[in-house]
Formats: sequence, C-alpha cells, structure tokens
Amino acid sequence: MEDGAVITGNKAGFGGGVYLSPNCTFYMFGGSIDNNETLNENGTVALSGGGLYAYHGGNFVMTGGVITKNNSGNGKGVCFDGTATSKGYFYLNGGKIIANDAQTQSAGTGVFLYYSKFDMVNGEISGNNGSGSTMGGGVYCRNSTFNMWDGKISQNSNWFGGAVNVTADLKAGVAMNYDDAYQSIFNMYGGVIGGDTDEDSNTGVMPGVCVGTMNNWAAQGGTFNMYGGKISHNKDLFDDGHMGGGVMSSNKGIVNLYNNSEISYNANAGGGGGVAAWDGKVIINDKVNIVNNSSSREGGGIFLYDNGILEMNGGVISGNTSAGSGGAGIMILTNSSAYMNDGIISGNSTSGSGGAVNNNKDGEFILNGGTIENNQASKNGGGVANYGKMSITGGNIQDNTASNRGGGIYLSNAGSAASLYKTSQLYLENATIKNNKASDGGGIYDNNNSDYSNITLANNSKAVFSGNKASTTSVAY
Repeated sequence: MEDGAVITGNKAGFGGGVYLSPNCTFYMFGGSIDNNETLNENGTVALSGGGLYAYHGGNFVMTGGVITKNNSGNGKGVCFDGTATSKGYFYLNGGKIIANDAQTQSAGTGVFLYYSKFDMVNGEISGNNGSGSTMGGGVYCRNSTFNMWDGKISQNSNWFGGAVNVTADLKAGVAMNYDDAYQSIFNMYGGVIGGDTDEDSNTGVMPGVCVGTMNNWAAQGGTFNMYGGKISHNKDLFDDGHMGGGVMSSNKGIVNLYNNSEISYNANAGGGGGVAAWDGKVIINDKVNIVNNSSSREGGGIFLYDNGILEMNGGVISGNTSAGSGGAGIMILTNSSAYMNDGIISGNSTSGSGGAVNNNKDGEFILNGGTIENNQASKNGGGVANYGKMSITGGNIQDNTASNRGGGIYLSNAGSAASLYKTSQLYLENATIKNNKASDGGGIYDNNNSDYSNITLANNSKAVFSGNKASTTSVAY
C-alpha cells in the first residue's frame, strides 16, 4: 500500500479495512486506513480489527501512512489474533495509529496482540480511546511479546493501562505465580510513553504501563522489562483509590527496571504516582531514575499494597511528593515488603509522615545498603516512619527533617488503637544515622516506649549516631 492509497468506509465481521489470512503479509508504506468498522449481522459492533485484522499467523509491515478513526470491539486500529502455534507478527517503523475511538468497551484500542509479536522500531500510537473498564488504550499485549525500540505512545486512554497492558492467560488449575509471568512480555529499550508535557499524557485508572489487571484474579500478570526510554507525564483522572501513575504491577506480574530508564512526572490520585505493586513485584537496578512523581494520597514515588514486593539494587528515587498518610518516596502497606540493597532515596517530601519511606500495617522494610538523605515530612519520620517491622544492616540515613518527631526514624503503632496492629519494631545492626533534625528525637523517636525497648541493637552493632538534633527533647541514641 503506497502513498495516496485509501481504504475507507468499509464494514465486515472481522477486519473492517483489511483481513489477513494465515501466513499472509500486508505491506503499508503510506496511505490511509480510516473510518472502517466491524459489525455483526444484527448491526452491533463486532469484536476484532476495525482497521486491520490478522488471523492465526498473519503478518503486517508498516513503515508509513496512518490508521485512524476505525471502530470495532478489540483492536480498533490493528488486531492480531494468533494461537500458541500460529503467531502473528507486526513490524512498525514509521506511520501512525491514531484516534481510533471506542464506542464500546475495547481492549487494545490502538493495537491488540494475542499470541503474537510486535516490534515497534519507530512510529506513533496516540489518541486511541478505550471505553469502559478494559485494558490497553495504546497496546494490549496478551500471551505475546512487544518490543519497543523507539517511537511514542501518548494520549491514549483505558482503565488498566492507558498506554500499555501486559497480561497472560491463567493456566487451568494453576494459581497465579511469578514463574508464569514470562508468558507475556513487554521489553522497552527506548522511546517515550507519555511525553514532555501533560498534553501528552496517557490517562486511565492505571494510565501508563499496567502489568496484570489489579483486581481481576482470572488473569495472570506478565513481565515488563524497561531497559531504557522514558515514561513521563501520565495521569490518573479518577480519585477512587487506584494506583500506579507510571507503572503498575499486579496479578503476580514482574517489573524489571534497568540502565538509564526514567519514570518521571506521573501522577495518581490513589497511590504510587510513579510505580505501584499490588500482589506484584518491582526490581530496580542501577541508573534508574524515579523522579518528580506525585500522589494525592500515599507513595509519590512507589506504592506497595497487598503482598507487593520491591527490591532496590540501585537507582534514584527523588523529588517525589505525596499527601495523605505520606511515604513520598515509598509507601508500604498490607503485608508488603521493600528491600533496599543500594541506591539513593533523596529530596522527597510529604505533608504526612515518612519523607522517604512510610512502612505501615504489617509491612516490612529492610535496609541493607544505600542512602536515605535530604527527605522531609511535615509530620513524623523525615527519613522513615515505621509502624511495622524494620531491619537495618547497612546504609546511611542522614540530613532528613521532620517537623514533629523522628528526624531520621519514627517508630509508632499504626492507628489509634494499638491492639489492631503489631507494635513497630526496629533491628539495628550496622548503619550511619547522622545530621537528622526534628522537634522531638532528631535521630530516632520511639512513640511506643519511652525506654526504646522496641529497638534491638545487634551484639556486634557498628551503628554510628552523630550530629542529630532535636529542638525540644533529647536525641535517641
């Protein structure tokens, strides 16, 4: 298909504009596929491929042109319907899939992948709008592999992944587990999801990249590997407690962040302006930047909920903000765990407690290395507000500020009724806690016991306390 060619105004059960049979290949170098739709015999919108439908191993190469304003159920722009043994293939290196707007609920409004592979070398997927509580406004990747090398995915909308959703089938008789997350994979090597301003924002309940479907336990989360590129300026438009402005991991999904990846300027009204995990796992490696994200509730940078897991082996969490209970850098809730082995959490601020970390409600925070510095809390815990279990075997907590108590670390029961939650505990083996400031307890403030009996020092502890300041009471340790 060359420049000037037009496929428009057509109607069919599958593939309103183009239908590809197994092993067929369609080349699009230019032109337009627009205003096509899929309809059932009764006139209702059919399921698949308003612009193009590839059946059981069809292939599509697009290096120019535009696919726009098509209508169907799933895959209003492009739909690949493969099988485990007959997979489709889509190669995009130029051209645009834009403004395919759902009139009915639609997964993968721009691109729908089922048992298929998609290589996005360049091009644009933007302005595709899913209707209702469905998945993947830009791209829906199920039991498939999506490789993004460059290009832009912006201004798309859907509930679970305004930009991209990565989900796999749940195996019969097998509970969700991390080993099965490999069934569906999104590898991001470069490009942009969102953009440089709020006008580029993907929107939805989880507006950026959503791994899994959060509370749909009939699906298995997939895997998102981010090796480079930027996820920026994506916005949650719903103030209903959902989470993950930039990236969301759920349903035993896995998010691996590497190299010079950037997650920045995303926002969520629930929790996790930058990244969230609800029964999912997030692993941060060196040279990753999670910066300048915000939440109007908790977890400006990262939010962990209901068995969420974070492993931080490097990178930077900085400049994030939160309101609500706090946790501007990281918020840990409901049997979730965060392990900080290296990296930096700095320059985060909250109007609540826990400038860097808020560990709440049976959560666990383990600090093995890295630095927590220059964070600020308007209430308690300039560095860490701990209401659960906390263990420190290494690292630095320094130059943090709390307006009230615990410049470095604040310990307290969660909630007004202490019997509802476990008493917070701190095990301290080896760390430097210095130059922190608060009204009460510059270094550590224990709100549970005035004798600090909730703090356990290892027999061979090499903990160092120095330069901590309290304006009204003495400094712990």
